[in-house]
Amino acid sequence: MFVIFGLFFLGLLHIPRSNASFSKTNPTYNVNLAPFIQRLSAYYCLQNVSSDCPGNFTLTEKGWLNISESATDAFCKGGCLQHTQDVLQCVWYVHQEYSFENGATIKDIKETMRIGCEKGLSP
Repeated sequence: MFVIFGLFFLGLLHIPRSNASFSKTNPTYNVNLAPFIQRLSAYYCLQNVSSDCPGNFTLTEKGWLNISESATDAFCKGGCLQHTQDVLQCVWYVHQEYSFENGATIKDIKETMRIGCEKGLSP
């Protein structure tokens, strides 16, 4: 009995701690075992900012891209569209069922950007 307990205890010593490798800068490296870790990793994906995306072009947890009709070309033809797609890909990698505070899904945001950039905004 002591031998089994001893082997079990030694086995526990060799299990790496999961929080030791938690990455805030590259959340796709995180092991997503629990919903909380998935949500936290998605949050860190959304914290990835780019100089190509000034304030109102930046996607946040709220799920709102505040892009006016006059700014559509700047968003779609500048680097911000690609950056936002990269952020959404990161979120999808760490939490495929993620929904933003406004209820939008990753698919909803991607589709909105696609339609907005292909057809533009109509008044």
